[in-house]
Amino acid sequence: MSKTGDQEGVVSLSRGLHILRAFGEAEGALGIQQIAEATALPKATVSRLVYTLMREEYLIRAESEQRYQLGYKVFGIGRALLSSLDVCAVARPIMARLADTHDATIDLAVRERDSALLIESVASPRAAQIQLPIGSKVPLATSSMGRTYFAFLQPDELKNELQELKQSLPDGAQIVKSIRDGLNEARKDGFSVFVDEWRTGVVSVSVPLQLAPKDTLLLLNCSVPARRVTRGVLLDVIGPALVAASNEILIELRRRKKTFQGD
Repeated sequence: MSKTGDQEGVVSLSRGLHILRAFGEAEGALGIQQIAEATALPKATVSRLVYTLMREEYLIRAESEQRYQLGYKVFGIGRALLSSLDVCAVARPIMARLADTHDATIDLAVRERDSALLIESVASPRAAQIQLPIGSKVPLATSSMGRTYFAFLQPDELKNELQELKQSLPDGAQIVKSIRDGLNEARKDGFSVFVDEWRTGVVSVSVPLQLAPKDTLLLLNCSVPARRVTRGVLLDVIGPALVAASNEILIELRRRKKTFQGD
């Protein structure tokens, strides 16, 4: 390729990344005009690059035919980064052990806007029917993962998050009250339990997973069919087991980090 061709390729790459960043800063799907305004690129250039990004599956069409959203390949890049940081690699065998012990689905998730985004998932054969694919989004407002996420936020962050949630949902006031009512219990126990959450017939327990106070707050979740477990088992067996698993993952991550730094 000529020097001019190399330069054109670099410019196109830079513009393509600029478009992807625009989606990371936006609330929901975007149309061509919105992307052009967010990136200060000509609409014709945006249309051409969006077509290329869709062809490569970094963007997909939203429910509205005239709007676009990030595709799973973008998530794949983020997941590769998390794997390189050892989070998924360390968590996976521990999650598999939990799944087999409790005939459950064990998920690892990170917050993305108003959802928890699944970045790892392991299921026992008896729980495979309720397993969600990696990349699925679970609503924070109506899930145990959401309850855990809110319970372990810093006070200022919690206040802002709940205010936004209250304003963004038709039944926001009722949901926020329910979340507030469960905060102290979640903090005391170290986990949140949600029966018949956003999926009927599924019960879940979630715990926080955070290497350091300023690091990303991850969520470790256990889901089982409601017909196979009592609330007592969730509170007395699965919840404490999930807390222990979270601690085990953190200890191994800290050990690897210390070894890497040569301390």
